[in-house]
Amino acid sequence: MSKEKIIDSVIAILTVIVLAGCSKPGDGRDPEPKPTLPAENIITLGLGDNRVVAFYSSAKNEINKTTLDTADIKSHFGNRVQAFVPVKMVINNDSLTITKPFDVMEKYEALWRENILFYRSSQASEWKAFGLTKNDESYMLNTQYYLIKSSNDIMKSTIIGQNYAETSDLNEIMEEGDVCIQLKINSTFYEAD
Repeated sequence: MSKEKIIDSVIAILTVIVLAGCSKPGDGRDPEPKPTLPAENIITLGLGDNRVVAFYSSAKNEINKTTLDTADIKSHFGNRVQAFVPVKMVINNDSLTITKPFDVMEKYEALWRENILFYRSSQASEWKAFGLTKNDESYMLNTQYYLIKSSNDIMKSTIIGQNYAETSDLNEIMEEGDVCIQLKINSTFYEAD
């Protein structure tokens, strides 16, 4: 037998094996399962309005708080409040994107528990209440702005910050003699079309 006939025979045998192993539609074999992606659950929220619910000054562990005039917000916080109030939020399955004026964005992992949204940064291990609660037709976000002033014989310092959810205990970061000015704002958000 010549070399060419052997090669032709091997090709013919391989062709029969390959064709016998192929399935045709409707031949009773189960098709390969296609992966299914979870349905997108995207909620886009736009800012409706802001309402100041508290503006006061207090010392560390002080029960009595001094109420401040809302006309003085800018003198204590400058443009910070206007520049950092969220104007848009997108909740997409397990993520939260917050957009502030000038297209400043923050991104977090997100998780709903009942009607309260929890969040954490990618570096954090514990979930925190975001302060966003769902009502019948709107969402309410509680935001806390603070300014802690420290002063001693050697130096003066100021800490400025913002928390989502008004449950933050600032006494943990304050020293005796520090004064804290707090501003709490409730923002109403509505689902955007």
